[in-house]
Amino acid sequence: MLTFHSARFGTLKCEQKEIISFPRGLPGFDAVTAFVIVDPHSADLFLWLQSIKYPELAFPIVETSWFSLDYQIGVSPEQGEVIKRDLMVEDFTKLTQYGVVTVPADKTKMTINLRAPLLINTREGVGMHFIISEENVSYGIREPLYLGLKGALMGGFRKGENLPQRNDSIVVVHTSD
Repeated sequence: MLTFHSARFGTLKCEQKEIISFPRGLPGFDAVTAFVIVDPHSADLFLWLQSIKYPELAFPIVETSWFSLDYQIGVSPEQGEVIKRDLMVEDFTKLTQYGVVTVPADKTKMTINLRAPLLINTREGVGMHFIISEENVSYGIREPLYLGLKGALMGGFRKGENLPQRNDSIVVVHTSD
């Protein structure tokens, strides 16, 4: 059992198998590679990607299916192979996708970054911050989130319940030469 400190959540404990390694780090935090996903079990609607080494570093995250069941990211065949290799999966259905959330003082203005989702293989404890290329993007880095969350909650979703799952949210896009 690993014990570490979080500025937001105080003393936390986790099993080794709960640690998510981001071998390439995250943009702006290249040297920070070990995180855990924290569920504060409160009225907070978000999970948190908490650094194990840096107590102040935690990102609010939401599964992309909260935003839209139609959310898809397009990857080239080469990118698809890199994702599969680096995240140790045979197919994309084994990955969970999260968007990093920005929560300003006016919570109705919160946004989610769908242009660069976090792809995580929780079974193997490995993740990557995948930046979607220009030609395959239909989402931005600041997509409004408030109405999507409000709709999910009004539709009867409660934190801790299973979200609808999609098996085709990462699509290999073949371009013509």
